[in-house]
Amino acid sequence: MTQQIFLSRVQKEFAAECAFPLYLAQYIEEIGSGTTDMIRRCGEAGLPAPKFEATSTEFLVTVYRPAKDSSASGPVEKAVAKAVAKILLAIRDNPRTPQKQLMEITGLTRRGIEWNLKKLKETGRIVRVGPDKGGHWKIMPETAAGDANGDE
Repeated sequence: MTQQIFLSRVQKEFAAECAFPLYLAQYIEEIGSGTTDMIRRCGEAGLPAPKFEATSTEFLVTVYRPAKDSSASGPVEKAVAKAVAKILLAIRDNPRTPQKQLMEITGLTRRGIEWNLKKLKETGRIVRVGPDKGGHWKIMPETAAGDANGDE
């Protein structure tokens, strides 16, 4: 996959003059290798080749990004992640935190807290130690660093 770019002699000289200070400052590796490198890297990433346009006054490059995944983090997923982070922080600070206090901290209903705790247990992020009344929560070590700011 290649794309040819035709530049006038004046445009080439201007590009070289602009690129030379960047080359000296080590922002670029080699003058003239950027366009072929961009095309190659886009191909390796499974993206279409960049679109290059040259006018009398400007040189435009359009680089395409992957299509947005519809299952990616939307507002609901972000809200759930925020609630989970608050729950984990509260448990880290006090493993005996009652559900009522978790409700106050997160702003969730009792059912919302129950659902989140169930999901955290199912994924192995937390475990219940002892009985429902009088027991406490334990954050599993591998999640403590990632979700509770690594302070455990």
